[in-house]
Amino acid sequence: MPRSSSAKKAASNAEKPAEAENDNVVMLLSDRLKAYGVDTDVMAEAAKDRAADLQKIFLDELKERPIRTLGAAAAVGLVLGFLVSR
Repeated sequence: MPRSSSAKKAASNAEKPAEAENDNVVMLLSDRLKAYGVDTDVMAEAAKDRAADLQKIFLDELKERPIRTLGAAAAVGLVLGFLVSR
């Protein structure tokens, strides 16, 4: 069922303050962590590097052992399915 234009406008108007509030929270958290000596930019870069490393490991494993990877993915999906269905 399509939404009316007024509902779309209301949803769009509600998104803008939420996005602004989210940005404010992120900046506040970043500032507070920096005040305690935690460099959030370095942490973010390290997280990106680690994610890229994990992606490479996953793709290498997938190429070397596709059946095993498929089985692992099926097992994870099964477990998540049971958890979500509760």
